[in-house]
Amino acid sequence: MCPKISIVIPSFNQGAFLAEAIESVLNQSYRNLEIIVMDGGSNDDSVKVIECFNSRLTYWESTPDKGQSHALNKGFRRASGDILTWLNSDDVLMPGSLGAVARKFSEKGSSSKTWVVGGCLWIDTNGCVLKCTRARRWAPCGASGFLGVFGPSSFFSRACLESVGLLNEDLHYMMDTELWIKFARNNFRFSVLEGYVWALRLHPAAKMSGHHFQESPMANPDHSVWQKRRDERNYLRSTYRIGPYDEKKSLICSRLNALLAMNTYKSFLDTRRYSGRHWKMMFHKD
Repeated sequence: MCPKISIVIPSFNQGAFLAEAIESVLNQSYRNLEIIVMDGGSNDDSVKVIECFNSRLTYWESTPDKGQSHALNKGFRRASGDILTWLNSDDVLMPGSLGAVARKFSEKGSSSKTWVVGGCLWIDTNGCVLKCTRARRWAPCGASGFLGVFGPSSFFSRACLESVGLLNEDLHYMMDTELWIKFARNNFRFSVLEGYVWALRLHPAAKMSGHHFQESPMANPDHSVWQKRRDERNYLRSTYRIGPYDEKKSLICSRLNALLAMNTYKSFLDTRRYSGRHWKMMFHKD
């Protein structure tokens, strides 16, 4: 039997992109899934967008929350799937992703402590490709530092989350990084998908990429977001005893594995081929 996949979509004032995010999940050929939308009480047209998909969502709510980590935890508590992940409401799930993930988990066992990671596309506001980044493998030698794993391109078994606990709601930017550290240090099975499963949208209001845009307040190096990021990174260094040597070793291991798998080269070629084209063209069959 195909494992059930639960996808939590946290959102706040992302009505401009929310429909495309939900549709990217609904358009998957894989059907044993549930979609949980946790909106933080948006004051734009997000609720109207969500209501358009009401009959096809497992659950949704629009109530004030304490941030993305809190919204995700509320969603995970409601999730009943064997495999869990999340999708930011301004991002997109790539076609065929869930089927590929399910096949990989079937090989490993969906009830085991396994997590699977795929590649990430960087796209602009209009959905055109800016950059392609294939998922990197990592070796146990790099588990003592920070792991270069993309958040919503990661799928993990329920057993993983139940073993380490929910996300740290005090973290706003590094909550996923902490989760990967816990997974790695518990020696959970790690597997890489060769293709792209997620598209990260860059735009001025984006939490993690807004600083790329001059018109965004986050472009100011004195913006409070930068201190918050530094504080959270230092918290992880202190809590998990990650020293300068550990960070360097993790980075070297990651780059070495990417080199051996030719991931950097393949990502470069993909970027050259698809840059400036809409992401859907990557999946268009002549």
